[in-house]
Amino acid sequence: MANPQSADAYIASREELIAAAEAATDDWSTPLRRTMVRALAMRNGESDVPAEWLTIAAKWRSPMYLSCRAGRRGVEAVGCRSVAG
Repeated sequence: MANPQSADAYIASREELIAAAEAATDDWSTPLRRTMVRALAMRNGESDVPAEWLTIAAKWRSPMYLSCRAGRRGVEAVGCRSVAG
């Protein structure tokens, strides 16, 4: 049986994971917003994105709280029922 990690090593590895998740949400926010409003405009038959839609933004969950189930619920909420689980 392997020795358990020290508390300090566990905290350090978790901080690195949280920092990576925060960086990912920062990097993805603008492209996701652009794609979301373009798709919404296409779905509604708009030739251009209405100005009031430019304030639509992703509302990211804190990466401090890891939950695969929460991610799956989010995908199901937007209508993608093919997520395994």
